[in-house]
Amino acid sequence: ASADWNVNSSPVLCEMIHPIDHYGEGRFVYASGGELAFQIRVLRAPTKDGVASLYSVAPYWREQGESQIAQLIFSKGKMPVYVGGDLAQQILNELEAGHHPTLHYKDWATYKNDVVVTISSVNFHAKLDEFQQCISDALPYGPESLKDTVVHFDNDEYVLMDSQLRKLRDIVLFAQVDRQMQIELHGHTDARGRRAYNRQLAEK
Repeated sequence: ASADWNVNSSPVLCEMIHPIDHYGEGRFVYASGGELAFQIRVLRAPTKDGVASLYSVAPYWREQGESQIAQLIFSKGKMPVYVGGDLAQQILNELEAGHHPTLHYKDWATYKNDVVVTISSVNFHAKLDEFQQCISDALPYGPESLKDTVVHFDNDEYVLMDSQLRKLRDIVLFAQVDRQMQIELHGHTDARGRRAYNRQLAEK
């Protein structure tokens, strides 16, 4: 089984990826402004929802055996497992402690055969610091907090107030590191005053 861990870092997305031979990959993901999540992506997607048990398995040289962490819903599709918050953090903590988070479930085709999928802690520590540094360096806000941003102008003015410029700087900074971000601008006045004058002011 593969024991590789790889980190992809950017100011808006941090990923720590563990390939699983002939199966897919486990992946920790942190998006700026969000929370830590753990995903399992598979090469062959299940066609039905199901249930899996998640265990923490101690290394062979320890005597503790295994303990159950949670029951998970397996969703059909290429990403059957997605957990966030405390459970994602617990999975990361188990790996940091040298344990191997392990899934047990019945195969998706016949529900007769036992399937065991292990997330290996081997070489995990070598990449953990890099992943945590990426999280520390990530922007403190995400695209959802920027969506539908409203900036205000002084009355009968088309120059932005200084207090509103920070909002635009945040959008510009995020757009510089997330090339997929699309920006749409609209300007309008209130309903007071002459319509023709207000239209010119809105365009400005």
